[in-house]
Amino acid sequence: VRPRDLRYQLIAHDSQSDQFLFPNIIATNGPATRDELAAGIADSRLISIEAQRYQSLLKIQRVRTGSNRTVLIAGDLLPEHSQFILDVALPVLQQLNLTVNFKPHPADIGSRLLAEAAGANIIYSDFQTALSRTSLLITGSLTAASAEAVHVGIPVITVVDPSHFNLSPLLRLPFARFARTSLELQTHLEQLLSHDIEERREMFTIDDTLVRWRRLLSVE
Repeated sequence: VRPRDLRYQLIAHDSQSDQFLFPNIIATNGPATRDELAAGIADSRLISIEAQRYQSLLKIQRVRTGSNRTVLIAGDLLPEHSQFILDVALPVLQQLNLTVNFKPHPADIGSRLLAEAAGANIIYSDFQTALSRTSLLITGSLTAASAEAVHVGIPVITVVDPSHFNLSPLLRLPFARFARTSLELQTHLEQLLSHDIEERREMFTIDDTLVRWRRLLSVE
């Protein structure tokens, strides 16, 4: 779901070339992916199917900011990137007296230990459960976690590490918030905490009947 994912560009390039075998149909798991591919591939070749990995998002009820001042920090696969997020975010969150939870990346290779050393509370539940208990997500620019939050209407602030490309899935969204410093992060936080803001964008096709998959596979 990342706008700057080079795979989208390669697929679009291959679709225009006679040198490559190219599928008649490309199945996409939601509007975010479909919109990126539609820029270079004929709409007739694109179909939508349910994003099976994200069906549990159906169960999340958004927590209102006014009734819950809990912030979730999503850890990154790269420990050094998680460290940058913690360095930018924790001083501001502590200053604003917010409850802070840290969810390690599913393939964590060191970020949990960094967060523990910084004094953050570690969450061991699945990410969807962690989202259901938070009012705001802080994430890095390399992970797709922000897409899940936006899909259910949870505000997101993306911390951008200048030593990495900004690969955020929210890059093209008009309400996307990016912070490169603690000061920028604080400005975004104060705005979000002063208003009950719901920023929702359908990123995935969610339907537990899997009717689109059944149609594609001709399963009655």
